Amino acid sequence: PVAAQPAAEPLPKRLERLSEGAAADLTVLPSAGHAEARGGAATGFDRLIGARSVPSVSSPVSAPLPAAKTLFRGGLRPAASNAASPEAAPVPAAPSKSSVRSYIAGTAALKIGIEALGLAVPLIALTVFGQAKWAAVMAMGWGLSQIIGSSIGGGILDRTSPTKVLSRTMLLQAGTVGILISLFIAQSLTGIAFAQPIAVFALHVVTGILAGVADTARQVIPPAVVGPDGQDLKVFNSKVHVAYEIAGVTGAILTGLAIKAFGLVPALLIHPPMLLLAAWLFTRLKLAPAVTNHVPATGSFMEKVKGGAGRAWADLKAGAAAVKGSRVVFWAAVALVIPLLLHRLLESLLIPIAAKTLLADPSVAAWIIAASNFGELLGAFWLMRANRDESKPSKLRSPFWIRLMSLGILGLWTFSVAPSLWFILPAVAFGSLSWAASDLSLRSKIQESLPAELRGRTFGFLTAAAFALVLLVSATLGFAFDAFSAGPTFWVLNAVLSAVVLGLLFAASRLAKTYPKPEPPSEPAK
Repeated sequence: PVAAQPAAEPLPKRLERLSEGAAADLTVLPSAGHAEARGGAATGFDRLIGARSVPSVSSPVSAPLPAAKTLFRGGLRPAASNAASPEAAPVPAAPSKSSVRSYIAGTAALKIGIEALGLAVPLIALTVFGQAKWAAVMAMGWGLSQIIGSSIGGGILDRTSPTKVLSRTMLLQAGTVGILISLFIAQSLTGIAFAQPIAVFALHVVTGILAGVADTARQVIPPAVVGPDGQDLKVFNSKVHVAYEIAGVTGAILTGLAIKAFGLVPALLIHPPMLLLAAWLFTRLKLAPAVTNHVPATGSFMEKVKGGAGRAWADLKAGAAAVKGSRVVFWAAVALVIPLLLHRLLESLLIPIAAKTLLADPSVAAWIIAASNFGELLGAFWLMRANRDESKPSKLRSPFWIRLMSLGILGLWTFSVAPSLWFILPAVAFGSLSWAASDLSLRSKIQESLPAELRGRTFGFLTAAAFALVLLVSATLGFAFDAFSAGPTFWVLNAVLSAVVLGLLFAASRLAKTYPKPEPPSEPAK
């Protein structure tokens, strides 16, 4: 309005004020987007008519955003804060290097112990008990127990410190395996059959439940350690995965040497000290619970058990609702299930069967699994390097890795059209590379997108669903390979996977639409 003009202001003073404001605008406009340019033009017009005063040199319009420290990428990144109030956005603290190292070292120690348990227990079932059915029962019980552990663990991780939960599960797993070893030692000393198959199975199931909780905890902790930035999470998860794979190879070699030198039961002695070391390392990370208003259950023991079962079911539903309620989490979860499924099926079922039937040499399974592990390491390194390079934004996004994974899945056609070791090795290596990179990228995307108070329940639901799918598909494929020969079964499997690729490409396109569109470059000021 005209009344807002300072009518008594002399013309020379107004021209001087206008020139100062225009000079300030010129320092902002070249780097501003369209919205900022329109705002600057409106400001200049208001100054021309005298309706707006000239901001001071310390105006928030031209004040730079604070920079957030990053542990994994060079330099500083701009903080996602409100430009109009930089003083209200404190600079985020960089994650502690000691916390990162403790977590990576704890994960490595955990993996070495897992390898010892995973190799020794099935061989105990086959050689000590002398029955293949007990090996199958152990495998099925392990899978079902992990589903249970993931289902009940998600809510616990939201309401309790996740590192405290993880360290306690490590201690308890060391205890259950220690009891298992004690049964065999007591049996050898007294001659009394303490290590009955049912007792070993029960301890194995309890250990599996604890492992399910621990696996879910390891999906929840990374954002609390390095922050919710997507690129930092991808780099951190890649580093952890590299350590995990190296520890897996180390653990397998150590266990194999221990079995050859001392026997099956002594090889299990690797597990408890590694889990105790992991527990100690994880206790060094002091993380607060995401949910702070939790009221502990009261009443009798049975009332607590009943209430706990109801709460676990409610936690699963809350996790499912979190997946369904977010387009980002939903499409990322759809694509995430595939690498989880393929990785477990490939190493536990498809590679051994292909080596024995298609290649007629069971010993080459070790070479194919080695190629798979090598591919995973390369995938983790590639993802880590890509997210340290700010010049390639397309590779920073999960849809890129989903499309790469789709190409890797099609490589499994080599099992059908070119069943030769020299074709299968590079195909499996590239497939594992693409699956590992996509898995880590999607996992990081979900971690970044979820609120802290829902991460445990959401990953609890996703992990339980993935384990259930692995059991279902494993049983189906096992029946198919027994009922039909391996050749036709691989043809049908690859046809199904080709259809899955179409679904993955659709999921990638839907996920890509959830990313903000980059602003077009602003035109230079005239």
